[in-house]
Amino acid sequence: MGFETILKVLPVTGIEAQWVARLTCFARKEPGEFLEPDITFLEPPAGQHVPYVDPVEAMAILLRAEGIPKINAEEVATAKFKVLRQNIPLMEHPRLFENNAASVPECIPVHRFVEFLGLSGLVSRQLIGFIKSAEEHTRENCVFRHLLTGEQWHLEELPDIPPPTAMVEFFVGLPQDIAWQVDPDYEDGTWSKVLLSWRSFIRPVARHLKKSLRKEVYHFQKMDSVHDDDFCHRFLTLHYWCSMLPNSDYVKYLVEVSELPDVETLKRELINPLNYSVPFEIGGFGNTIETISCCRFKWQNHPDLSRNGVVA
Repeated sequence: MGFETILKVLPVTGIEAQWVARLTCFARKEPGEFLEPDITFLEPPAGQHVPYVDPVEAMAILLRAEGIPKINAEEVATAKFKVLRQNIPLMEHPRLFENNAASVPECIPVHRFVEFLGLSGLVSRQLIGFIKSAEEHTRENCVFRHLLTGEQWHLEELPDIPPPTAMVEFFVGLPQDIAWQVDPDYEDGTWSKVLLSWRSFIRPVARHLKKSLRKEVYHFQKMDSVHDDDFCHRFLTLHYWCSMLPNSDYVKYLVEVSELPDVETLKRELINPLNYSVPFEIGGFGNTIETISCCRFKWQNHPDLSRNGVVA
């Protein structure tokens, strides 16, 4: 492997894995839960063309649908996945970041999850069939579109490397999400100070990269404008993440897949001009790909699977 594997464990459309399907109505909310538990199918890492899922969260929800209390379901799901992951290559259980996630879980292809459920013997045949059917429907539907042209694609039609404009990340929401992982009770001023400190560090780095690459890598928000935001090459966004959360599981995973000795080495590689070989374009944000919120499946606890899957 090597540093180039960083792009292979990130989604094509950006650092954040967009959802491609939601499966609902498995179990009622328990005290302390804001929403009813649902299962989310996520956009895969680059070069993959099947939906991914957090196996621990999904299995815990299915066990709750079978009548097991939440705390016991989560314990069983965690223990089962520890056994499963021993037989899955590192690149096949990437950590996929989803918006507002308190952590970045390891995810696996949904078809592997279905096999896992069948071997576990803990979930009914009907529930397993429902998950499998939802996965098949998701692959059969166009779940991505080009923002500029309106062209739509199936998962299997996604490019293997990010389009140039998808190599750019907006700093809208992401800094708060990262800060929330550091301290759930953080105050806005805390993450703002850290972000401003990092911006001061990265500004001369961005100038050096611009000179070396002969193109912009970072747009710095005009601080007196409410209509402007920071946006930059995704490697610089990852550099911010490494600076903010150097000991997080997500950063440790990036270090592991890149086969680098430590996070400081990873940070140096993220600002090394030699690693910016994949074409990128700062600006032209309409010329990229996003998901279409089109696949929703409702479990109705009915043995006839055709009455359960609902594509919205």
